[in-house]
Amino acid sequence: MSSISFIASAQPSTSVTSVNTTAQQSVATVQSQPSPNYSSSVTISSSALYANYAQTMAEKTVGQNETIAYALANPTTPLTSQNAYLMAHDTSMNGSPVGGVVSIAGKTANDAISYANGEPVTVASQAYFTKQYASYQKQALQLYNTENSNRTSPGQIISDLFS
Repeated sequence: MSSISFIASAQPSTSVTSVNTTAQQSVATVQSQPSPNYSSSVTISSSALYANYAQTMAEKTVGQNETIAYALANPTTPLTSQNAYLMAHDTSMNGSPVGGVVSIAGKTANDAISYANGEPVTVASQAYFTKQYASYQKQALQLYNTENSNRTSPGQIISDLFS
């Protein structure tokens, strides 16, 4: 099991959430603590983490599809041009401690950091994800520069970058 800590931002309620999967039933428990910031402790099983991951990926896919649809419907607007440039020149993951992959920290600052799938973050995994991201970034910039020199519309470049 993996553990995460969070600060509840809305109400000091205590709740129990069940997530059913085909493999097993997972239960996430939330225990309220009487403090002004409503700090809580959460325990989530790996199947619940996967369900959360799958939901996040589905939401990102919807967002990508909306971005592509807008870019193709408005292929030469300044916003589309700017987005194509920013996507190709994205450096937001440079220097990330886990190569930009979402991780979950433990309950305390001394707990190990792990990926969303529960695997621990290691020096080797950091190097792997950093190498993979550098390869992606190089390919994205090369595609942008090639297509831009061929006068491909920014909307099509965005579609190609997502592909």
